[in-house]
Amino acid sequence: MLTIANDRIGIGTTAPEARLQVVGGAIMPAVGNSTDAGIQFPLDAFGGGGDSASMRYYARSVEDTTLEIRNDNDGADHIALMASGNVGIGVVDPQVCRLHIQEKDNNGKALALEGEEHVYMEFFPENFYSGGRNGWLGFGSKANKVFSISCEEANSHLNLRVDTSTTDNKVQVNGKALIHIQRFTAISSTHGTGFSSNDYHAVIVGFQGLIIKDGPSSNSPIKEEVSLHMENVTGSWSIYHSGFESPYEVDVMFIRKEICTQNGIL
Repeated sequence: MLTIANDRIGIGTTAPEARLQVVGGAIMPAVGNSTDAGIQFPLDAFGGGGDSASMRYYARSVEDTTLEIRNDNDGADHIALMASGNVGIGVVDPQVCRLHIQEKDNNGKALALEGEEHVYMEFFPENFYSGGRNGWLGFGSKANKVFSISCEEANSHLNLRVDTSTTDNKVQVNGKALIHIQRFTAISSTHGTGFSSNDYHAVIVGFQGLIIKDGPSSNSPIKEEVSLHMENVTGSWSIYHSGFESPYEVDVMFIRKEICTQNGIL
């Protein structure tokens, strides 16, 4: 049924409410990647030159297809999703947050960002964009290949919080703790720690033990040089001591070399 009334066309309805209204069926545009396919808005509709907006469905190769939504050709030409609720990619009922992406191929890759020179995700409170990078994470420069987590707004802070309900090390590099403090008890004069000197720097941060030697009488102790330090023994850190009467406890802090410079911790 085709109805033409009041400069409106109705298909499947006798009272069309728009210039073209279709009821009881689908609108099926042509497929392809040209201005003759899909839905094509008027070129240069608002003046200028080279402006184009369209929606097209086409094959890249045989059955590998793309549904393309375009609005170009200027950097200020935008596409906005104005949903009152959440937006889902791979999920039809996004409940988690404003943008919910569900990975479907079991490869763990849900989101990828690629930039020609640098690429990062930026974070800022509403109506607080200053024009520069605020809180961000990503590659600040293609040349240095450094992945950064940064907060550059004036008087701001970077707060790293982890679950502290267990004693497990939560922040790790290559599966190992960034900073590890361990207490060694009843140590010998050269006591192995089991920590690699290739992976960690080591510093003694505390000890408890007897350092007084017997003198000519029980009330006359003698002074003797006391040494307590870390030694690199065949690629592993060991605690070395002399002048102690068997230190009972030595606390050592091990720091991953990835977060250190030659002069100290970054």
